[in-house]
Amino acid sequence: LKSDARIRERFLVLYDLVQILVGITQKQFATIAATAPYVHYFKHKKEKEGSTDPDDDMIVFDWAGLKIKDACKSFIDSIVIELCFPEGPYPTGVLFQLLHDAVEEAPHHAKRFPQALWDSVGDLAISVELLDLMEAPLLSPEASGWRNSRRSAPAAYDEFLDAQRYSLEATKNTANWRDLVSPLEKTKMSHILESMWKTIN
Repeated sequence: LKSDARIRERFLVLYDLVQILVGITQKQFATIAATAPYVHYFKHKKEKEGSTDPDDDMIVFDWAGLKIKDACKSFIDSIVIELCFPEGPYPTGVLFQLLHDAVEEAPHHAKRFPQALWDSVGDLAISVELLDLMEAPLLSPEASGWRNSRRSAPAAYDEFLDAQRYSLEATKNTANWRDLVSPLEKTKMSHILESMWKTIN
């Protein structure tokens, strides 16, 4: 990295992408944690004030309604809540180690976790571990200016961002087919799915 500027630029682009990956997996974890049994720590909020569109709903931490004593009754709950914060005061790696130790100490508490939450914990843990490994070379004195150096993301990443934006826009345009698939069990019928796709297209 020190002697080859081209390799260094590629490494830094990869480092940027891993940071984004950590953000995505952290958001996924927080979204799953915002469901039972942690739903009482979160609330629904409109992205745009005064909006009546159900697609404008977002889930946020309920600071006003939070009962601190309730959150602190369970050590595991308090760790999970801390992991939900994207820029929390505690290092994520330390929180994962604490969560691992807490579950090992009291395995019966692990049964309270839905499998989807455990899966998202694993995804987040792996992405954080990868980021920690990539940060090691950037801690040297020679690397002090590398983080601020100019670099371009690969074209494939820009295409991914475009696809993400289009997908997000598509999810907001559900008014003309939402009733077709609600309740969701209706999608088990092939003619319902065909009608949905015809309407979408």
